[in-house]
Amino acid sequence: MIKNNNWFSLIELLVVIAIIGIIAVWASRIDLNPQIDKQNFDMFTNNIFTSIEWVRNNALLGKWLGTWAIFTHPEKWIIQISSDGTGSIQAKYQSGGSILPLGDFRVDFINQNSKIAELKCESIDGTSQTGSFIDIEFSRNTLSLSGCSSQEKILKIKTEYKNFNKTIQINSITWLIEKL
Repeated sequence: MIKNNNWFSLIELLVVIAIIGIIAVWASRIDLNPQIDKQNFDMFTNNIFTSIEWVRNNALLGKWLGTWAIFTHPEKWIIQISSDGTGSIQAKYQSGGSILPLGDFRVDFINQNSKIAELKCESIDGTSQTGSFIDIEFSRNTLSLSGCSSQEKILKIKTEYKNFNKTIQINSITWLIEKL
């Protein structure tokens, strides 16, 4: 009798299925949450960073605001930052003596784990103080930090998401915004 060796035996198929099962169990134990948390943290910090840059750039360029019918030229652009609770960031502009909210400015806090942990004003010589409310005021030629003393020229915004943290630094002399 001639034996046909073109097919796998039952034992060979069971061994392959067992190996696939072992690999599947091992792969299901990989925890992707730390990578997802890191991405959420980076997204949160980048959102704050780019929002502050957007306001700074518009102030430097002297951008006009408005709709198709009404335009206004802001005298001052203001970002209000709070570290109370999870923190908040709002933007306003001053035009003709009135302070109005900046409608298209938005900073999304991902969830209750994302927050502004600390606002610190530093002077050039290294002395510092922390605060819970700071206004960054941009006009065409000046950047001022209300809530900081006149000697304090650097604002550090510490962002946190779960066990990650990063600091955004704003220098009121050079107008430089950077992530540390």
